[in-house]
Amino acid sequence: MLAPDSKLATARRFSPETANTSLGALLELGTVTGNELLDMLDWLLKLQPWIERSLAKKHLQDKTLILYDVTSSYLEEKSCPLAAFGFSRDGKKGKKQIIIGLLHPRGMPDRGRTVLRKHL
Repeated sequence: MLAPDSKLATARRFSPETANTSLGALLELGTVTGNELLDMLDWLLKLQPWIERSLAKKHLQDKTLILYDVTSSYLEEKSCPLAAFGFSRDGKKGKKQIIIGLLHPRGMPDRGRTVLRKHL
């Protein structure tokens, strides 16, 4: 979620020889191939209904309303590790951007938005 990429690039990100994150080492994955990643995604797809039911049972009670919003922002500086080139909703060509998704049950109070802005 933090660094969406192709399946092959994601497999390379986990493998010790080509890793750009410590997640693969933390999970003790060793070398990860593109086919292994595809197998894992197939496995997760089969479990998706169970995962969704389990999360809903744990977090959604009494018909809880869930609000989700996505926004993006282009960046002028070059050093943000989360920024990447892609379709710019702002219409800024040649600028890296970040995509931000917010998920909150029962909406987000204004105080929460203020706290979020301070951290961005």
